[in-house]
Amino acid sequence: MDHLSIRTDYPADCNDLSAQARPGGTEGPAGNPTCSDGLDNNCDGLLDAADPGCAQTFMKVSKVATSASSGNLDCKKVGNSRRGEATVTVVNRTTLAPIAGAVVTGNWKGAAPQIGVTATTNAGGNAVFTSLNGPAGSIFTFTVTNVTHTPEVYDPASNNETSDSTPACN
Repeated sequence: MDHLSIRTDYPADCNDLSAQARPGGTEGPAGNPTCSDGLDNNCDGLLDAADPGCAQTFMKVSKVATSASSGNLDCKKVGNSRRGEATVTVVNRTTLAPIAGAVVTGNWKGAAPQIGVTATTNAGGNAVFTSLNGPAGSIFTFTVTNVTHTPEVYDPASNNETSDSTPACN
């Protein structure tokens, strides 16, 4: 006579049709295929974007300056030449916590144009950019064009500031 035995010491599986949906499975982070596959991958009763593991976090630029107010990029003297210096601060859009390790891309305009320069934010969320040399009296403008950092999403519409300039550097 055959006997059927049922084990009850395994955790319940929430979807017998999918090996990806199981207790202890992973849902997320945002952008991961598990956040758009239509499955409850971790068996917590929440699908895809409704699962906290898939929640997107957004970042923004809070400041383009070297001081607390806008319009204050620094001029640096280098012999008879001048340089502009910009500090870009990147923060979480909601909590305003600094984002370390974000890659900021931007352009310098004015006396020493440069396109697509990059710098990485430090623990305080700051990335420092220095322009090429220009003559005395130059005005330097720095504009942020992109910020990347996984898993955050850059939301330029939320920026407090995207561009700033030096006064005439004498």
